[in-house]
Parts: sequence; C-alpha cells; structure tokens
Amino acid sequence: MSVYKKVFIDTAPFIYLMESHPLFYDKMECFLSYCRENDIAIVTSVISYMEFSIKPYELGRIEAIEDFKEMLIDLNVQIYDINLKISDIAAQIRASNLKFRQIDSLQLATAIYSESRIFVTNDKQLKSFKKLKIVLVDDLSKIVNS
Repeated sequence: MSVYKKVFIDTAPFIYLMESHPLFYDKMECFLSYCRENDIAIVTSVISYMEFSIKPYELGRIEAIEDFKEMLIDLNVQIYDINLKISDIAAQIRASNLKFRQIDSLQLATAIYSESRIFVTNDKQLKSFKKLKIVLVDDLSKIVNS
C-alpha cells in the first residue's frame, strides 16, 4: 500500500469507529494506525459528515456530532466540499453505473477528484467500480499486511 498517498474513507467506516463496532472497530483502528505510520492522507467529503450527523440530530445527541468533528480533526482528515467538477464526475459515474445511488456517485467522484487511490467502504455494490481500488473494511488487513 505504500505506493498510495491518499485514501478516501466512506461514511460507514467512520460510524464504526465512533460506535466502537464489535466487528469493525479494531480493523479500522489498525488501518488508521497504518496510514499514520506511512504518511498516507485520509480523505472524505462533507457527505460523510452529513450522513453521520443524521442519526445524532434525530436522537438529539449533538455531543456525538461534536465528538465526530473532534475525531476528524485528530485524524487530520481532509474534508472535501462538493463542487461543480466533483458533480460532473459524479454524473458521469452515475450515467455509466445506474445501480449506484447518487450519494455514492458523489463520494466516488470526490475520491477521484482528491486523487485518492483507495476507497474504504462496506458497500459491496461499489466493488464493481473499477476506477478506484474499492476495499471493504473486512479486507483492510490484507492492505496492512501486504
């Protein structure tokens, strides 16, 4: 993995970290440590922030959103806004992959725009996207141990 300098992380893996998910927390922690040790930048988009924040707002748990912001800062995550270029890339992705949700197309487009080479998710459907290396959380150990 050392040839990669940026990795895009989708929303679900961040949720696993925040909720100490019993199956995925350790895998994400190990992967993030690997990224820090190898100077690999962590990237996401404002979409991940929005998606994470929905449930805490619904439940009135504003402190969870503040904790999420702090985690993003602590991990030095580069957060990309959605711009016209990203929207155009997303439209192209969606046009050729109609089974992808629009929000997933925006996430993939942001990864491409940010020049990330790896996209960490747990959305198995995205594995069919070939312009990025799509890595499921369960498979992160293969990267760390390669």
